[in-house]
Amino acid sequence: MLLPKCCRTDHQEEEEADDLSSEKRNHSADERRSPMRENSPSSSSHEDGIKRAEKNDQVQQSDAQRQEYWRRLLALNYWVKIDGCFRKPEKGGGYRGYGGYGAIVCDNNGKEIVAAAGVSERPVSHLYHKLQGVKLGLKLAKEYGCSVVEVSINSMYAVNIASMPYDPTMVPPYVRPIMEEIKQMSYEFKFLHINYLFKDQNRAADYLASLGETIKFEPHEFPEELRKIVDDAANEG
Repeated sequence: MLLPKCCRTDHQEEEEADDLSSEKRNHSADERRSPMRENSPSSSSHEDGIKRAEKNDQVQQSDAQRQEYWRRLLALNYWVKIDGCFRKPEKGGGYRGYGGYGAIVCDNNGKEIVAAAGVSERPVSHLYHKLQGVKLGLKLAKEYGCSVVEVSINSMYAVNIASMPYDPTMVPPYVRPIMEEIKQMSYEFKFLHINYLFKDQNRAADYLASLGETIKFEPHEFPEELRKIVDDAANEG
């Protein structure tokens, strides 16, 4: 109890001053020891930071899992090189023309697995016979258990037409039936990508497309010229 100042002695005033000073020190200490209020700006910012860190961890984990998935997937990659050959018929019926196609399948180390050639019933166009090569290459890849496939063609026009998904209204009418077949075949692969390849890197498929017969070769059955082409390509690579 505080006495009126006029009634307090000097000793009482000193004691009361000490009491007030002690209360202030205790109050300050309590404030320092008290936890942050849940609704304080500092607490909210801290919680937001924790949530952001957790979200970043989840994103990084998801990215790492995705990268590992693609690393394993691409390790199973098979390379299918294809080509088509077209020679126009001569006017007057002297030369009936030619339409052929070929495909060679390699593993991800470049080792040949199988090669094949085909002849069209009639010559149509460069695009058509290259798409016949794509169809043949996918057929071989499926037959030999290749589920992750990279198809390479030395024609950007054919790449654009054959790439999935395709728009039937954007392709010439005469290739729509074969494109529908390729589209259906594409669903049977875990991964399928079609890209461009320079002609000098596609000599084996070019040779097969010009062969003039329907035939399939295992690597030990390769004709001498085809063997030389693939060996030279391996040495250049």
